[in-house]
Amino acid sequence: MKTSVRSHCHLAVIGALLLSCVAVATVVSTSTSTASQPRAGAGSLSGVNVFGSGFDRPDAITVGAGHVWVANANGNSVTEISSSTGALTQVLEGATFGFNYPAAIAVGAGHVWVANANGNSVTEMSSSTGAVVQILAGSSYGFNLPDAIVAGSNHAWVANANGNTVTEISTSTGALTRIIHGTLYDRDYPDAIALDAKHVWVANYGQTPDFGGCCVALSSVAEFKAPSGTVLKVRAPANKFEAPSAIAVAAGHVWVANASDINGGGGDFLTELNASTSAFVGILNAKAYDFNSPSSIASAGPNLWVANFVGNTVTELSAATGALVRVITGSNYGFDGPAAIGSDGTHLWVANKNGNSVTEFPTS
Repeated sequence: MKTSVRSHCHLAVIGALLLSCVAVATVVSTSTSTASQPRAGAGSLSGVNVFGSGFDRPDAITVGAGHVWVANANGNSVTEISSSTGALTQVLEGATFGFNYPAAIAVGAGHVWVANANGNSVTEMSSSTGAVVQILAGSSYGFNLPDAIVAGSNHAWVANANGNTVTEISTSTGALTRIIHGTLYDRDYPDAIALDAKHVWVANYGQTPDFGGCCVALSSVAEFKAPSGTVLKVRAPANKFEAPSAIAVAAGHVWVANASDINGGGGDFLTELNASTSAFVGILNAKAYDFNSPSSIASAGPNLWVANFVGNTVTELSAATGALVRVITGSNYGFDGPAAIGSDGTHLWVANKNGNSVTEFPTS
């Protein structure tokens, strides 16, 4: 199972302001930092840890190959830290990497893949060294505000928010496999993506900004075959999706986080689909879940973890039943605009966009 870890980039697009997704600072430097990072213990993590060095508006996070990789939207950089000790390994930045508002990041097939929203490109790096392998760009890839990415063993899929398409590339060569689009995939603003053994799931935010301040709402979830790209179904039931901002597949279910209310459905809830049939199962919106602009979903063991960007909390629930486990909050967690969440199976890692920090805590 692969789960998308996406940015909160769409928040800046609403209202046609395009502040954080378009007006991006130039690259700060070409240096690599190896400064030490505060951590618990001498060689292992325990309890709750908040790391505050080497981040600049962290917008996306992924965990793999013994490392945590954090995409810094404003810093045009990627921070690498050890998932076993929390030590800062390096900060990758500079023209060589081609970062231009890195909005999403994934690990797969021995590489790290970074979607550059403003650069309309994908940077491929070695997951063992962080060295650049190549920068994928050009009209043939169809990248158009790429702001979500997921990687499997053979392919990676990139959601192009402005292009209303998904680009599939080979993880072994970086070559274009196909661009998925057309009338069967006639949705709006795809900005979250997830992968299971056979299928790719795409959440379409459904908000096309115009300069009059009005929007077209087409929130939906599309399912297509992972090997072929064949579109199977597009689910768009009335008031079942409201500007979905994150998606994950776990325990035979597809879970969609809905961040705001654009169709009158209330916003701030999770939609559950059956992963085998894609049929609508239900909605989780009880007050006890404390959803408040849910921005990212991660799975770890039998549970799901939802980062609430505005609420500064993380909601834990059962991936099999949706039952609430707990709402994680408190000053010791340091949550401050939690934009993305990832897991290595035993620990959760939360990127705090407003706090320029990463919070780590155990799953149990």
